[in-house]
Amino acid sequence: AFVDRSVTRGFDLAGKTLGIIGTGNIGQEVIKMACGFSMKIIAFDVFKNMKAAKKLGYKYVSLDTLFKKSDVITLHVPLFKSTSHILNNAAFKKMKRGVVLINTARGALIDTKVLIGSLKKGKLGGVGLDVLEDESIFSPKKLLGRKVSSENKFLLHHPNVLVTNHNAFNTIEAIERIMKCTVSNIKGNIGKGKGVNLVK
Repeated sequence: AFVDRSVTRGFDLAGKTLGIIGTGNIGQEVIKMACGFSMKIIAFDVFKNMKAAKKLGYKYVSLDTLFKKSDVITLHVPLFKSTSHILNNAAFKKMKRGVVLINTARGALIDTKVLIGSLKKGKLGGVGLDVLEDESIFSPKKLLGRKVSSENKFLLHHPNVLVTNHNAFNTIEAIERIMKCTVSNIKGNIGKGKGVNLVK
């Protein structure tokens, strides 16, 4: 069968610049993987881990510099007021044409309307989303026929966007670690006068 290879053509990671926003445990694991592909790594974090930067060979830069120099940008920060829509109109304007954007952290880190506008203008080379600003699409009720927002519909059908349901934790080993951590936390609070509410 004939295969149109232009549809699946990618680009080499070696020599490309990876911009990591958030260098906590997850961000550092991504940095380790990127090192294996010989990528140049720059990072932004409010709390700089200079020891890790020296060990893993990445450098901290300003957000503006990260936006301007990165070929790939990946998000690994929690959602606070200070990080909500950290990727906004001003941020997208500073990015290279053809940049690849990956968000596996929290959907509201990206202004969805601006993301869609950037896709329509051809600014982005590709987008990988494990989270969405409006995640009601993943609820059982949505799957049973409720209306999907026009923004999510656009993202789900755009050829340069890959959307997966937030599933990064869902391995046998990760579930075991979560259970062990939960049991440890409960045991640590028993007898210390701290109430443990198992049902919320």
